[in-house]
Amino acid sequence: MAIKAVLCKNCPWRRNAPKAGEVGGSVPVSQSREHMLQVAHNITEGLRVMQCHKSSDRMPKPCAGFLSVVGYDSIGVRLGVAMGQLDPADVGKPIEGLYSSLPEMVREADHIDLGASCLGSD
Repeated sequence: MAIKAVLCKNCPWRRNAPKAGEVGGSVPVSQSREHMLQVAHNITEGLRVMQCHKSSDRMPKPCAGFLSVVGYDSIGVRLGVAMGQLDPADVGKPIEGLYSSLPEMVREADHIDLGASCLGSD
């Protein structure tokens, strides 16, 4: 059965969410560029799907912001939909107020420039 995506109030994909290092932010400011490059690779070229920061490893729920913006560009998303684990209605679903790409989100929310080394460079 497909798991519905969750868009929480402090989702890093939201432009109005707290940024890294701010109270209520979902990503610690201590993350290095190298770490974020690895995370970006894992959720775009790898088999992983970004889960909501408020879900647990026991009960993971996909991040609606990630599914909306990155969508089928992620191998993990394509496989998740094909295997019935992700709801295709959540993929590419327009959600107002989100960053337009993974590099933009990481640059603005996490204060790290991924450059042209990652999917959806802008």
